[in-house]
Amino acid sequence: IVVMSSRPITELEERIPAALNTFFDKWGKIIPKHIIFLNVSFANAPHIKRNDRYAIVNFKNDFERGSVISVQATYGYMQRPDIRRLLVELKEQKLIKIPAAPERWLILMVMDRFISRPRTIFRRWRVGLLDYMVRYTKPTPSYYGLGNDHKVDIEIVNI
Repeated sequence: IVVMSSRPITELEERIPAALNTFFDKWGKIIPKHIIFLNVSFANAPHIKRNDRYAIVNFKNDFERGSVISVQATYGYMQRPDIRRLLVELKEQKLIKIPAAPERWLILMVMDRFISRPRTIFRRWRVGLLDYMVRYTKPTPSYYGLGNDHKVDIEIVNI
């Protein structure tokens, strides 16, 4: 299972991403054998070299019994993130344990939905415009380079 997180997870004491929390709420106390926390960020440079693209933190790395790994992927602001290619590269280098076939991957993402009730009409208009832009932008999985052959579970979080 790959869990997209909004911030890098570098220590065991940090809070789990909202996507994993909703996964546990939906599926009960089923814990996947291999968990990969993936954070994508953008640098203040136009391009990041492939060798400098990711940093990995191994919390538990026993491919037979299970693993918990955090991956921090960094792209330049002119680059488009390609999570599929990144996961395949990490698998080929034996840094993560993930099925070979992308259709067997489970990738958890979170999308925000705004449910604020501002008091002034101007604030209501701003929140409505922001909600409209978020709702009608390019779908998150396609932005990250994930096609239809992946199982992407998108959870809606109200803010």
